[in-house]
Amino acid sequence: MRHIIVVLLLATSAVLRAQTFSQTVNQPIPDDGSVVYFEIQVTGLPDVMDTLFGLEQFCLNLNHTYNEDMNLKLESPNGQIILLFGGVGGGEDNFTNTCVSNTGVPFSTGTAPYTGTFLSHGFLGSFNKGQNPNGTWKLIVLDTYAFADEGFLIDWSITFSNQPALPFVFLSSDLPIVRLTTLDQPIGDDPKAPVHMQIIDNGAGQRNYPNQTDFAYEGNIMAEWQGYTGPYYPKKNYDFELVDSLGLEMDTTILGMPRESDWIFKAEYLDRTLLKNTITYEMARRMGNYAPRTTPCEIILDDEYVGIYFLTEKIKRDKNRIDIAKLTPEDTTGSALTGGYIFEMNINGDPGDWYSEYLPINFATSMQNVEFKHVYPKRTNILPQQAEYIRNYTANFEEVLQGNNFLDPNNGYRKWIDAASFIDFLIVNEFSMNYDSYGRSTFLYKEKDSDGGLLKIGPPWDYDRAIDYGYPDVLDDWVWQRTHEYWPFPFWWSRMWEDPSFRQELACRWHNLRQSTLTNDAFTQLTDSLATRLAEAQQRNFRVWNDLGTWTYAQHIAELKSFLSQRLLWMDNTLLAEHPVATFSGQPTSPNAAFWSFTPTELAATHYFWDFGDGNTDTLQNPIHQYLNSGTYTVRLTIAYGQNCSTTTEQTFSLVVSGTQEGTEQKQAVYPNPFSQKIRVSNVSATAYFELINPFSQMVFSGNNIENADFSALPAGVYFLTITDNKRVMVVRLTKG
Repeated sequence: MRHIIVVLLLATSAVLRAQTFSQTVNQPIPDDGSVVYFEIQVTGLPDVMDTLFGLEQFCLNLNHTYNEDMNLKLESPNGQIILLFGGVGGGEDNFTNTCVSNTGVPFSTGTAPYTGTFLSHGFLGSFNKGQNPNGTWKLIVLDTYAFADEGFLIDWSITFSNQPALPFVFLSSDLPIVRLTTLDQPIGDDPKAPVHMQIIDNGAGQRNYPNQTDFAYEGNIMAEWQGYTGPYYPKKNYDFELVDSLGLEMDTTILGMPRESDWIFKAEYLDRTLLKNTITYEMARRMGNYAPRTTPCEIILDDEYVGIYFLTEKIKRDKNRIDIAKLTPEDTTGSALTGGYIFEMNINGDPGDWYSEYLPINFATSMQNVEFKHVYPKRTNILPQQAEYIRNYTANFEEVLQGNNFLDPNNGYRKWIDAASFIDFLIVNEFSMNYDSYGRSTFLYKEKDSDGGLLKIGPPWDYDRAIDYGYPDVLDDWVWQRTHEYWPFPFWWSRMWEDPSFRQELACRWHNLRQSTLTNDAFTQLTDSLATRLAEAQQRNFRVWNDLGTWTYAQHIAELKSFLSQRLLWMDNTLLAEHPVATFSGQPTSPNAAFWSFTPTELAATHYFWDFGDGNTDTLQNPIHQYLNSGTYTVRLTIAYGQNCSTTTEQTFSLVVSGTQEGTEQKQAVYPNPFSQKIRVSNVSATAYFELINPFSQMVFSGNNIENADFSALPAGVYFLTITDNKRVMVVRLTKG
């Protein structure tokens, strides 16, 4: 690290007006991942900063060709550190005469080079709480994307005045409050640092106060920044584990969550509603799958309010999370070797444990292979035999899926995976339009073969970039089809889409969910309920982080609901054509109408179940059924695709079996019999529809006006007349003389 000390006092006006201390630097910002410090000596000021006099603003001139890489903090003489800004401006260039204070406008409303005064990301007024301003102030600069673009700091300054930035006042909350106090070192990006945690939670409907001394939980944790891109954002995610007095991991319940030791405080910095992860996880759970549980709280880190966070379950093997068998060092052969495993597809800076042998769908833009990484057992714990087993299992699945016989009912791709889990995973990613999934932040797991050990996909993870209502033009595509430009999407989804049964099962599952779990009202009610829960706290959160843009929080919530409504409608319309229909036809196959043949419209279903209405059933695709008596029968057909898709329809038939009393009565409605030229019908409505079938099962007449038809040219023989009248069907056997 470099320490550069240059002091230049530019203003020496009266203390109770304004006094600016500046440093001219004219020096490159290192692009090697290291932190650089620049120092100013402040002297001659009153020894207390408060609401009457203190730090007013920070200004600088800095050149960089990718502004988002810049992360700047200010450290006071007593060691307090405040984030000035970070992660703003995307690929725009430079900061010119850029100032931050507590009275500016959000960075999100400006553009490079950000000339003017903007709201600091950290609360600048936090310096003005009684500390002495005299001493060494440090500007801490980090280029968060190493070895790409080099910056150049021209100068910077800090101004003190009698119009200081006011401290943030946090008196109480309707959410639980978590106080985090770092011990030996600040929380960073690895290794984990020791932190003392105190949770203030007086129960539902009660106020919580940050200065309370009675805690719902108190103890130490080991914490680090969480995520691949998350550490680059000013509001960090924190990955932590609960530890006992000896520093050993321990399981317990916090904030009402099931017992465990590993957790994450999710910042939801990219999500202006703060709710996308929670909504998606909740809907996935309602679909019957495990997804991480979350609960909101407000965090104070080293006496500084840092906003709303969601305590979130970390993906882990656990009876309350991914409930699969524990692998031991003895599990190296036979059935014991076959589970349980958790692995992920991800590109997160760590090396892959193995790679797909097949190019991703979007290789043309991604230029990366699909990476697989061990989650359980961890890379450092998994035995060679176990690593080889799960790697080979995945490779075999991909080989079969890519092969010519992937649809084989016995040895195709479904021999390797639980297709239902893949369908549910697709549904969750598609209703949320999550381009940050499929090939990234995507988990898979496998139980032992003895416990039904097909490969399953899930649980869902990382949806803060999903439901992107800022880009409504992408509402009408499948995410797996459009893909992310950078993250590699495996070929799996495009290949499975070639399976008609997969599409049918998907459409059926979607249809069933839309009737119950995933209705528009369900999404609206959940979103409104969660937004109401955050109604008070979100004001504090966005007062500190200043990143709502030009919209209000309520407008962001409204846009999220509108987006979901449009997306759900698009999926309804798109999957309608794929939804299976259990329609069927039936006709007599014997001269006395006792035997009937039934044929379904759908011929690719996996299961058929017929109820003939007379107490008899059948599971053949095309059954022939014998009716013993004339009468009216309601025939029902249920077809199924896989385990989670079925649909039923029914038809009512009135049929006459020769030789019964009912048959004699019905014959009187159709005459003459035998017929030669004309067929007359009585006791039917004007809308009755007629079909006349010859002895070779060929239709020789169809329509409403059978009495106007001339049948004199028909050859002699047995004919069957089907009369459909008000959804009732009657079949009469006629003879042509």
